[in-house]
Amino acid sequence: MIKFVLQYIFVFLTGSIMGWCLEVVYRRYFGLARKWINPGFLSGPFLPLYGFALCILYIVSGLNIELWVKVICFALITTGLEYVTGVFFLKVYKTRLWDYSNMKFNFQGIIHPLYTCFWTVLSLFFYYVLYPFFYGNVLFLYEHLEFSLIVGIVLGFVVEDVIQSFDVLNKLRNAAKQVAGTTAVIQYDLLKMEIRDRFENRPVKTSFIHPFRGEFNLKDQVKAHFNPAELKEQFKEQVKEQMEKIDRIDLKEQMKKIDPRKQNTSQEKD
Repeated sequence: MIKFVLQYIFVFLTGSIMGWCLEVVYRRYFGLARKWINPGFLSGPFLPLYGFALCILYIVSGLNIELWVKVICFALITTGLEYVTGVFFLKVYKTRLWDYSNMKFNFQGIIHPLYTCFWTVLSLFFYYVLYPFFYGNVLFLYEHLEFSLIVGIVLGFVVEDVIQSFDVLNKLRNAAKQVAGTTAVIQYDLLKMEIRDRFENRPVKTSFIHPFRGEFNLKDQVKAHFNPAELKEQFKEQVKEQMEKIDRIDLKEQMKKIDPRKQNTSQEKD
């Protein structure tokens, strides 16, 4: 039983981390932003969707069935998981973690045939390259408990990250409901990019790991997500107030620099 649990925890964590690395690189060089964006809804370097997918692929890879049947299973499993995950976050948290709506032949903006092909190719890579590695090193995990301890600690970090990230999702959902109504849907990655771009050249700090934490009002950022023109006007007013404050300070500094003797002389003439 211990051997069974360890091997699937190891596969899950490895898949989550590898999936995160893949998505980071994809967003940097092929995505819309072309920037380093922390993918997914967790803060740490984990994408559980990839982890669960890898666990199921691990099971299917070990079945004694024809290769073409496995390929079909790979396509259905990965696309099915993508759809179920997308629907869950959309219905429960009013959030789109990804959006294929601008692509032809998409289904509800959640799945697309092109990405089904990508997932199938990645599944075949797992089957021919990674599966032999996992299958051959399960015994190593069982025989080296110190390594198993490390796996357990990493799993603990993932669980804590999941709890905190769902708390952030709740805050975003509540903020969206207040500013845009109950039917409002947050574009998760787009909101991340908006916050980052908005404060990129300002002293306000933002974080790659925690994109929704920083020296800014999260509700205002959600409001700007649905109505960017309103925040733009609000920002103009803030800039105007800051400029007026700077002008007043400069005037006071100039008054201090005036020679007191000249002031006395002008008063005597009067």
